[in-house]
Amino acid sequence: MKLEDLRGWMTGEDCLVVAPGPSSRDHDYTQHWTVCCNRACVYGEPDIVVCMEPARDPVWEVIHASAPYVVISHQPDTTNPRQHNRVVHMACPDVLQWLKNEPIPGETLAWASSAFYGAAAACLLGFGKIGLIGVDLSAERYTASSVAAANARWQRLAQHAPDRMVNLSPESQLTAIPQGKWEQLKAKPAPS
Repeated sequence: MKLEDLRGWMTGEDCLVVAPGPSSRDHDYTQHWTVCCNRACVYGEPDIVVCMEPARDPVWEVIHASAPYVVISHQPDTTNPRQHNRVVHMACPDVLQWLKNEPIPGETLAWASSAFYGAAAACLLGFGKIGLIGVDLSAERYTASSVAAANARWQRLAQHAPDRMVNLSPESQLTAIPQGKWEQLKAKPAPS
């Protein structure tokens, strides 16, 4: 299955894109649709996981144990015997191409973090308001120049989703996305 097949799937809903930065700890994620990135799936029961790690990375064990509905990945292998039966892997080229419906030369997955890719996928899936948590661009992992480069990439993504994304991490160095509050996001519908 391709990610394009799910375009608009979550129209009318809001979500959290949960990255593994320090600000993403100690929150209750069960109240919102969640798109967790890599190891951030340990913070709750994710609905969707985005993982851009190699197939042999131990993070896949953590992802399979969290049993999300969908895993979005560049890994095309759908025959992994460890895979939980609710997980669908999708081979994903550049999501910005889908958002804009045209190729964007030179922009590939290689330069983007899983949180960036998760936010882009959330846009394509049709989520309304997209809250970002854990996209801290913290000093221990990012230099001043890499923070500037990351903000430039996020600014490009924000142009595809004006007024849809809010940064819920008050200590974040991500300035391309406006600061917001949890109250801006609608709650996940109760299971029927």
